[in-house]
Amino acid sequence: MAVVDKDYKTRLQEYVQKRHMGKLSYVLAGATGPEHNKSFTMCVLLDGTEIGRGEGGTKQSAGQMAAERALDRFLRAQTQPDGGMGACD
Repeated sequence: MAVVDKDYKTRLQEYVQKRHMGKLSYVLAGATGPEHNKSFTMCVLLDGTEIGRGEGGTKQSAGQMAAERALDRFLRAQTQPDGGMGACD
């Protein structure tokens, strides 16, 4: 996998800015597990509305997964006649 494919937060930020869609923010939605093996859940919000959610062993990886899911939703919405913007995955 190329480096550009891994940095979904940057790609999502560029996508949103280019289209003047609003402001992105990331929120820690939860952390579970013992201290030595935490699992984090991050949400990405667009103007306060959740557009993606991700889980990972670090906050960074959870944020990347959330951004990847949000970007995927936007790209699917461009190609589907109904917009493809249902509830967050």
